[in-house]
Amino acid sequence: MSEVTNELMKTIGGLAKNPNFYLMMGPHHRGQRGHHRGQARLMHLLEKYDGLSVGEIAEILDVRPSSVTSLVDKLEENDFVERIVDEIDKRITLIKLTKKGHAFLKNKKDEADDLSEEIFARLSEEEKDTLLRLLKRVSENLNDVDFGDYISKMVNDSIGRHFKFDDGDIHINI
Repeated sequence: MSEVTNELMKTIGGLAKNPNFYLMMGPHHRGQRGHHRGQARLMHLLEKYDGLSVGEIAEILDVRPSSVTSLVDKLEENDFVERIVDEIDKRITLIKLTKKGHAFLKNKKDEADDLSEEIFARLSEEEKDTLLRLLKRVSENLNDVDFGDYISKMVNDSIGRHFKFDDGDIHINI
């Protein structure tokens, strides 16, 4: 590893370990503080596809309908969503965001936008464009790297057994 790539890895590692970076990029990102992640996912889904049934939501989010019902109950208590009887099929109840729900999501997006602006305030537009372009390339490279041999060597060195990782499978030679 060259001195520059070593420094890059340390800097990226430092970002990943920085509690402020985690708060910005972790489960609380996009203003989801104070709200269950599932509730936030549901609200973002309804923002995109307003007027879905519990069954449709369960299918899209790959969760049980009872879990969706529980999330909807909590969001309804806070007036973020409402249940509306489908005009075409009265047996179906649709879940829709309320004005308060839309306003809540917009407010949280605005807060996240403000934070992003503050974090990158010391960079020029050209520097931001360059950083974005370079990080996308690093991300592409990271996706192309086969970590199987690296992980195998790391595990084998630490425990003295021969493990091989490929395509997500673990092979053990004792």
